[in-house]
Amino acid sequence: MATDARADSAVEVGVILLTLDQKAKTLRCLESFERVQAPPYRLVLLDNASSDSTLEAVEARFPEVIVHY
Repeated sequence: MATDARADSAVEVGVILLTLDQKAKTLRCLESFERVQAPPYRLVLLDNASSDSTLEAVEARFPEVIVHY
C-alpha cells in the first residue's frame, strides 16, 4: 500500500524565487514565508543581476535563504 507523502513530516518543499530589480516585492514575498508552519521548506533566490541592492537586502534580512546571483 502506498503511503501518503503529505503525512510524512520529513517531506521538504523547495521554493525557487526569481528576481530582477524587485527588492521590495522580493522582501515582501520572503516575509510571507515567515508565517508558513508546514511542510518544512527551503527557499532559494535566483537573482538575475539586480542593480537595486536586492541581493544585499535579502542576505541581510534572510540569511537562511540560499541565494544565487
